[in-house]
Amino acid sequence: MDGSLSLKNGLFDQETLIKGDEKIGHIAIASILAKVNRDNLMTKLDTDYPFYGWNTNMGYGTKMHYKAIKKYGISQLHRISFL
Repeated sequence: MDGSLSLKNGLFDQETLIKGDEKIGHIAIASILAKVNRDNLMTKLDTDYPFYGWNTNMGYGTKMHYKAIKKYGISQLHRISFL
C-alpha cells in the first residue's frame, strides 16, 4: 500500500511504503488507473453538479471549488474530511 494507508479489515497481509508509487511498478500502475478512473467519474458527475467545476478541478480544493461550496453547500458526494 502506498503511503501510510492500511486496510482495517485485517483480511490481507499488507505492507505500507512511503512513495510506493515511485518505487514499485504495480503501485504506480494502480495509482494511474485509479486517477484516470476518478477523473472520468468527476467529469461525469460534473453534468449533475456543474457549479463545483469537477470537470476541471477533479474534486481537488481549488479556490473556485471552495467558493462553490460556500455558495451552494456540500453535496452528498463531498467527503466531510475534505473540508
